[in-house]
Amino acid sequence: MGNAVRGAVRPVPTKATGFVTISIAERFWAKVDRIPFHTCWEWTGALNNAGYGQFASAGKLRLAHRIAYELSVGPISGGLVLDHLCRNRACVRPDHLEAVTFRENLLRGTSPAAQNAQKSSCPRGHPLDGIAGGSHRRCLTCHRDGEARRRLRRGVQPLDQTRCRNGHARTASSTYHWRGRQYCLICKHKQYGERLRRLA
Repeated sequence: MGNAVRGAVRPVPTKATGFVTISIAERFWAKVDRIPFHTCWEWTGALNNAGYGQFASAGKLRLAHRIAYELSVGPISGGLVLDHLCRNRACVRPDHLEAVTFRENLLRGTSPAAQNAQKSSCPRGHPLDGIAGGSHRRCLTCHRDGEARRRLRRGVQPLDQTRCRNGHARTASSTYHWRGRQYCLICKHKQYGERLRRLA
């Protein structure tokens, strides 16, 4: 992509001579305001709804900061996005841009999703060590406490957290976690053995 941008040319009409050839790079940098003693290079062209610069290249609208990076640094590796180190979305200065993964870019941001991703504990101070539904994190301690309260309201005896339903001790070697729940390996192995015997 970087080489295609560097070498591309476009005919531009003029009143005096008809058409002249201008490179994509010349047309691009003409829309950049490099103010002396100003850290950011502001994009003076069109901006999208999110505040990022837009530039028409090869019949397509592309993000201006990505083209600036490709012209000055080189192609952007697959799977990477550009993070504005200056937090100014209209800036196209190459040394203000860094190619990072989408997750790293998210963690560096200030959006609600970024703030939640940076959390390591629940509001009660317990670690967010469980996965609910295979996607989002949750606090297993609060989840177990809530389940115990619901069982008490229904008149059901609370579960013994030290043993499984069949009485096997819950230890690190005999327990595994999946989707935020604990399972007894002894019971699973026993069920698997019974299935093999029925199939034999």
